[in-house]
Amino acid sequence: FDPNDIAGPAGVGPGNHVAPGLMPYTVRFENDPDRASAPAQTVTVTHALDADLDPATFRLGDIGFGDTLLDVPDGLTHYEARVDLRATHGLFVDVVADLNAATRTATWTFRSVDPATGAPLDPVSIAGFLPPNGDYGEGEGFVRFTVSPLAGRGTGTRINAQARIVFDTNDPIDTPPVFHTLDAGGPASRVLPLPAQVAAPDFVVRWAGADDAGGVGVAGYTVSVSEDGGPFRVWLADTVATEAVFPGRAGG
Repeated sequence: FDPNDIAGPAGVGPGNHVAPGLMPYTVRFENDPDRASAPAQTVTVTHALDADLDPATFRLGDIGFGDTLLDVPDGLTHYEARVDLRATHGLFVDVVADLNAATRTATWTFRSVDPATGAPLDPVSIAGFLPPNGDYGEGEGFVRFTVSPLAGRGTGTRINAQARIVFDTNDPIDTPPVFHTLDAGGPASRVLPLPAQVAAPDFVVRWAGADDAGGVGVAGYTVSVSEDGGPFRVWLADTVATEAVFPGRAGG
């Protein structure tokens, strides 16, 4: 587990396949006590959108750090807030989140502010909004966003994601990269033709299916049956088999 990482939607299989649509992401960051001996005054998170994502669909999600949660209103690509931590940290935190559509880059900035001057804290100060992490997650934070693929991106399109995190003036920390593969076409299946009559009540039923090229494939089948024109009912649920013996009824 890397304390600074990016996580996307849950995918299927080694290709991490997902259906085209809204893709939620979370970037997490931590003032790692093994690396830091003092609180962080400024934290910057940046994320460049993959070329196959549509920046027009980008929307900011909630933002949090320590025990602070900012409920970002829906539908925004820019957000600003001042968090009052004078009682606990002796400072304000200015939070700014923004998408630069021209560069396709989203940026979140957390900056500690001196309440007395309204200016950023003196860099030599040992104060800051994000202390080295402890047992209660006081040194952790996150940002969330959603975005969708560009229209027309087909099955097999790979969507890459990676974020960069900077604590104060330290070297950037790149999160481990993640990827997803689009599966734009649903699988198709059919029951193979049955004879009009069989000589015994029990008879073999066969079926087949396939996904579009480059898709994740068929995970299983649910086979339903209708007897004498009645309503369909599930016979086999979520089976990986492609044939089975149906226990028919004489004259049915």
